[in-house]
Amino acid sequence: MRVNAIAPIARTRLTLATPGMSALFAAEIPEGEFDPFDPSNISPLVAYLASTDCKLTGKVFAVQGGGISELAGWHDVKTIETDGPWTVSEIADKLGAGA
Repeated sequence: MRVNAIAPIARTRLTLATPGMSALFAAEIPEGEFDPFDPSNISPLVAYLASTDCKLTGKVFAVQGGGISELAGWHDVKTIETDGPWTVSEIADKLGAGA
């Protein structure tokens, strides 16, 4: 089994509604020019990762325009657990500044 993730940087309803970002994503692209925020730029990576030729697993990729970046650096530094549902005070106690 393989598991990979993609962090797309593309024009979607969400990015068009993001304050401070909407103008960037909504900018007009002249006819015939490459659109770095076109969601279709993500599809080739999706197709490759789903192919039988792909041996990659455990990877996270950021995709924007013509760039694909393999990301790294996320790892567990602390885990807290409970035997039942969390309460806000339990989380505050276990994740608090002094914990």
